[in-house]
Amino acid sequence: MRIAVIGLALAALSLPLQLHAAPRALGEFQPCQPAKLPEPFAGRAECATLTVPENRAAPRGRRLELPVLRIAAAERSAEPPLFVLNGGPGGPNLARVLPLAGVARNRDTYYVGYRGADGASPLQCPEITARFAVPEILSPDNLQHLEQATAACARRLAAAGIDVNDYTILDVIDDLEDVRKALGERRVSLLSISYGTRVAQFYARRHPRRIHRSVMLGTNPPGHFVFSARVNDQVLGRLSELCAADAHCAARTPDLRRTLLRALQAGAQGSGQLDDGKTSMALFFSLYGRGQFRPFLEAALAAEAGDLSKLQAAGQVTIDMSRQMIWGDLLAKGSLDSHRYAALAPTFGATAESMGSPSDLLYQSFTRGWPQASIPEEYHRAVRDETPTLLINGDIDVATPLTFVREELLPHLPNGQLVVLKDYGHSDFSRQGPAVDQMIASFLTTGTPDRSGLKQDPYLFQ
Repeated sequence: MRIAVIGLALAALSLPLQLHAAPRALGEFQPCQPAKLPEPFAGRAECATLTVPENRAAPRGRRLELPVLRIAAAERSAEPPLFVLNGGPGGPNLARVLPLAGVARNRDTYYVGYRGADGASPLQCPEITARFAVPEILSPDNLQHLEQATAACARRLAAAGIDVNDYTILDVIDDLEDVRKALGERRVSLLSISYGTRVAQFYARRHPRRIHRSVMLGTNPPGHFVFSARVNDQVLGRLSELCAADAHCAARTPDLRRTLLRALQAGAQGSGQLDDGKTSMALFFSLYGRGQFRPFLEAALAAEAGDLSKLQAAGQVTIDMSRQMIWGDLLAKGSLDSHRYAALAPTFGATAESMGSPSDLLYQSFTRGWPQASIPEEYHRAVRDETPTLLINGDIDVATPLTFVREELLPHLPNGQLVVLKDYGHSDFSRQGPAVDQMIASFLTTGTPDRSGLKQDPYLFQ
């Protein structure tokens, strides 16, 4: 469920694990120059290191050093500081600085490193990454090997003295609380994206008096670190409707859904040129947003005409993704929802009538080999949360589907407001970046989102 990230080089803060008995603390902020910082924030970046116990029940044991980035407010005010919680799990929180100048104008903005992903990133699993370089990644044989590779990674980490149960979402929240306390702030606001919205929900649950306001983009309710073949197929159906109504697209295919599903079976007729599993994963990730989908559509249309080269290139996305992922971090956080696989259909594979859920095929194999996350069962579902909350979601989002936000989370938010962006996927928010910035900034300041800047944004296939 990750959003595409902008690289942020903080190599000087990638510090190793250390064993010492010093109390956990936030170091002094110093000016820093992280790469690719959005231009509105030039000269306003400050960096520090948060030192925390790996296991808070054993405070004299192994310690983690996590980077913390602060973007100083352009204008001083009484607004509570803002903690930004980026997507994942499996990637650093400091890998992406949002270009939201309005949000950061009158409040200090903090990015606190995610334990397991930022800093030393101790939860790397090369055993898993290696299984993505083999043919037919979604074959029953390779899925079994993925389960074994995951178990091997967990054993290796345990042998190195790393307890993966010290890297849960609740531990991340404790790190955030350490920063809040060190800053001397009574309350903070939260801006979260995708996986980060789950962190925000649990933060508000554990420390309700500490959250001023919360904004969630692409919201992930409890229980949904699993995906949905049903939602995937609904999105394909909506895209097919949009294509039929678009003269350019309709002239190229009379049935977009059929064109896409045929692409998932192209390897069977392609003399071994394609890995249909990688193609299925590429289609799923392409559905995250309009910019990702158009290249895959071109590849599927070319495959219908007999040219499989573009589909082959699209499958490389899956391999590239696997190399960037910190798999142990993904599993340490995401495996808390693995209990749901027992109640789901036993297969998520593509058929002539369905694209299935290729990510679930992978993740259920991973979670079979990973130690069960040590987190209370009560976190498997949403609970009443009175935090003033703004939820912003696209209605064709395959990663954090709108249907689950409406049905399972919003009823538990008496002070919640939902803004739905028409025909937007998981990573389309930047298409109206200034308007979304204005909406978030006004909500954080007044409790009312200013939607006046939002415009209709028709889905175009050219």
